Formats: sequence, structure tokens, C-alpha cells
Amino acid sequence: MKIRHGFVSNSSSSSFCLLGIKMNEDTQKKLRNYSNSIRPLVVEDAISEWDDNMFLGMWPCDMKDNQTLLQFKEQIVSKMKEMEISVSIKDLKWYEDGGYNG
Repeated sequence: MKIRHGFVSNSSSSSFCLLGIKMNEDTQKKLRNYSNSIRPLVVEDAISEWDDNMFLGMWPCDMKDNQTLLQFKEQIVSKMKEMEISVSIKDLKWYEDGGYNG
């Protein structure tokens, strides 16, 4: 299977799948303070005609072969806590979006 990372310049659609949180305004403010240290976390935007959302988490392809889902979730929570974002494993959800941006 091929997994696309990043932007495709000739594409009129975008999609993502990540395990993480939907960011509120407070989380977005904290993220600005840590903009240089968010790796391996990623930020994804889901923009629709009804609302705009930002998500913070990790892509499933970043899960190691020998890592359990619980360990993957613990890794995400730990990285967010380093950024002073208070979350628990129960707060993490799968988010996906695929849409036309034209």
C-alpha cells in the first residue's frame, strides 16, 4: 500500500486519517508556543462549508510494527502532555476527512 505524505500540487482534493483530538481555541494557543517541537504530532485541517476544524494527533502509518494500539495512544498522550495539553487516552479518537477543495 502507498501512503501519501504532504501536499500534492495537482490535486483538488485532500484527505487524512489520524488518531488524536479536535483542537479547541485553548489547545490552538498552546500549540503556537510549541510549533517547533510538535513532531511526531501532526496538525490537520478539515474545512467544510459548515465549519472549520483543526486536529492534532498522529497518522496510523507512524505506529511502529511492534507497537500495540495502547502503546501508540500512550505515545500520543505523552507528547501532548509535553506541550501542556491535558488529554487522556479516552480523549483520543480516530478522525478522517476526505473532500473536494475546489
